[in-house]
Amino acid sequence: MSTNSYKTIKTQSFKLDVAKGDGSAGLSADYSDLKNQDIHPIKEGDVEIQDLTDIFYGSTSYWAILSVLFAMFAGVLILFRKRAINNANITDLRKKKANRIATKRLKYASQLMAANEHEKFYDEVLRTLWGYVSAKLNIPVERLSKDNISENLMSKDIDENTISMFIHAIDECEYNRYAPGDIKGNMNQTFETAMSAIIKIENTLSGSKKNSSKRFLVFLVLFCICASVGAVTKKNADDEYKKGHYQQAIKDYEELLKKGPSVELYYNLGNSYYRTDNITRAVLNYERALLLAPGDADIRFNLQMARSKTIDKITPKSEMFFVTWYKSLVNLASVDQWASIAIVCIVVALISVLIYLFAPKLVLRKVGFYSAVVFVLVFVFSNIFAYEQKQILTNRTGAIVISPSAGLRKTPVANSEATVIVHEGSRVEIIDDTMKDWKQVELEDGREGWILNSQIERI
Repeated sequence: MSTNSYKTIKTQSFKLDVAKGDGSAGLSADYSDLKNQDIHPIKEGDVEIQDLTDIFYGSTSYWAILSVLFAMFAGVLILFRKRAINNANITDLRKKKANRIATKRLKYASQLMAANEHEKFYDEVLRTLWGYVSAKLNIPVERLSKDNISENLMSKDIDENTISMFIHAIDECEYNRYAPGDIKGNMNQTFETAMSAIIKIENTLSGSKKNSSKRFLVFLVLFCICASVGAVTKKNADDEYKKGHYQQAIKDYEELLKKGPSVELYYNLGNSYYRTDNITRAVLNYERALLLAPGDADIRFNLQMARSKTIDKITPKSEMFFVTWYKSLVNLASVDQWASIAIVCIVVALISVLIYLFAPKLVLRKVGFYSAVVFVLVFVFSNIFAYEQKQILTNRTGAIVISPSAGLRKTPVANSEATVIVHEGSRVEIIDDTMKDWKQVELEDGREGWILNSQIERI
């Protein structure tokens, strides 16, 4: 029957003869073939020391980069607005001149009709029609067809009868130049059709105004990347670990950590403690590594392996699926990684807006619009996630029980009743940090109690 306590059992003494070893690395265990059955290997290479007081997100550099981006956007907005105005002026000028040029050409066509030069007449009327619609639609003549003329005129609220009349005038020019019969009558009919179609289109277009408000942006961004600080003894510590000299590796990694926190060092130190069966210190260092790199799969795997060897098997309290999903999203990246993602997303969003405003093709404008919406949303959520990670990193409410066993008491008094016994390696959350010697903590399953500060170590 479980008593939730340790007992010392005395037996007769045993005599052990321990022979001296040769100190060679060959006696160390080989774990390389135990993929997914043993912890993942150490992280080799240079080490990056992180200054927890110098977080990129929310820093002066972060806001300065965003300010520069939006300032450049405003500058490009003004530049492109002037260009757009100039282009609009040129386009408007072409449209205004289109009617005058068409009138001039039709006048010349009437002279050709009077001179009975029917081939030149039809050529001139045809050039008049194509030139007029090209200027009005702002589409080069070589890209015009009867189909896209109809589509574009309909988009400008030209009625179907007028469009049919215009297309019919083009057809008459192409047909009547070679048609038998009354040449003079055919020319008169074509002339009247062309002139009537142009007049009707002109009347419709002159009554409508086309406005287009233009906004856009551009970007140039380089953000600060902390330089990796290479440690000469890091390689020595890694070599000691690979040789199986785990105690020496622990000593080296802890010496390196005096320079500052590092994902690689905490992770490798956790591995070293795990190899010496010091599961509590392994869990503590994996947790510290995970705090700095919440999206690292190796750290999560090794932490899970270490936790499986602790005494307490505490089932986390149930929560709504979307809360779990949200926490998983937040933990995909560290605070500065989310900040970097936010910068990249706002840059892409600004470029997408430019594409939406100035792309010549409708499909590109649609792509630009939807891309801008998506990347703006990702930018917003990246900032939210970065804020969440910053709070976790700065508050650091997590702790690991380092005492072989400890009671969670109802009140912060030594003789108070213990409501639950926890063992070394268990994780707790500090919910009341106001007292020096006692901390009120909460287990993963929601149970709470007071524990001596000396029995836990903050992550």
